[in-house]
Amino acid sequence: MAAKNMILSYCFRDSNGDIIESCNQTYPLLPASNIKVVSGYTAYRMLGRDFEFRTDFSLHDKDMLIHGDPTPLLSRQKLREILVASGLDRKDLERVLFKDDIFDDREFADGWSIEDIGFCYQARVVPFSVDEGCYCKEQGGCDGSAPLHDVAKQSVNDQLANFAREISSIVSANNEIEYGRFTHNSSNPHFVYRESLLDILDHIEVYSCNFSIEVLTKYLSYRKTGRGSWEDSAEIISDYMKSLGLDASGIRIVDGSGLSRSNLMSTEFLSDLAHKIIENGDNEFMKLLPSPGRGTLRGRLDKLSNLGLHAKTGSLEYCGSLTGYLEKPGVFFSIIINNSLENGKKIINKIDNLLVDFLGRNGIQLEG
Repeated sequence: MAAKNMILSYCFRDSNGDIIESCNQTYPLLPASNIKVVSGYTAYRMLGRDFEFRTDFSLHDKDMLIHGDPTPLLSRQKLREILVASGLDRKDLERVLFKDDIFDDREFADGWSIEDIGFCYQARVVPFSVDEGCYCKEQGGCDGSAPLHDVAKQSVNDQLANFAREISSIVSANNEIEYGRFTHNSSNPHFVYRESLLDILDHIEVYSCNFSIEVLTKYLSYRKTGRGSWEDSAEIISDYMKSLGLDASGIRIVDGSGLSRSNLMSTEFLSDLAHKIIENGDNEFMKLLPSPGRGTLRGRLDKLSNLGLHAKTGSLEYCGSLTGYLEKPGVFFSIIINNSLENGKKIINKIDNLLVDFLGRNGIQLEG
């Protein structure tokens, strides 16, 4: 029954971008997290590799003012270091005020399904957050000894309230710190917190971080219009794909993470994008994608380590995907399975075996 209902699509290209093998390569399918190659690369090119997020921390009487760019990678430990180093760890703080109007009011994108909760967690997408808007279910889990994506976690209901609580805990405030918003221009900051775009993208692509890529996605339209939204950012990303000379006629972009079941992409498009990334000389971005033993490819495709594999994984209920590049044979590929009634592990095995079989048919030597 699974085989009857399953839709399989793949597209393999050589170093010139010409198709070697393909199956249903023009079908518009649910790409899952493979869309992060699209949204991430758009940010890499449009913002520039040296771009930094700059978040201002200011004091006004007994108020702390937080404004500027988002904080997708800000951890509780890093927040503590900021407050102590800048002298902002004052026990007499009464309020933390945020200027968070850089995004629209929507905190969840269209098409996010409760069915997919087993493959991800998703915090509310807002500019300012600590530990990606999550808390750890396990005692001591978020103490910095392990990556946040390696521990069990739960999203918080109110990001700003959580941010203020973290500050209150760090400074041991005399009274409970209130939180709110402000809209006026602030004075010169006491401290500027910086996050590099490359660090953010590395985190996104390696761990398939939904929260950070959605913050980055909405930030693209904020930079252009002064107000970040999924609709405007989706148009920006789509237009950028077209500017690269890619055929984007069959794609539909709703979010940046691939959580939305309204996204549609073909393996022809995704493999062509992988080729375009290398053709443009952006090997640096391609190498941000997981490799065997790293991130979401940990425990997968180890026998391809000698081939310089860099690939983005993707998993949702009934869906799996893999898009990337093999350096040594110079092969670009994209594989998508939709409508499979098998579990996630079996879908992953099908995808991995398909890639390995392709290499074997083409006489490419694997490790072991």
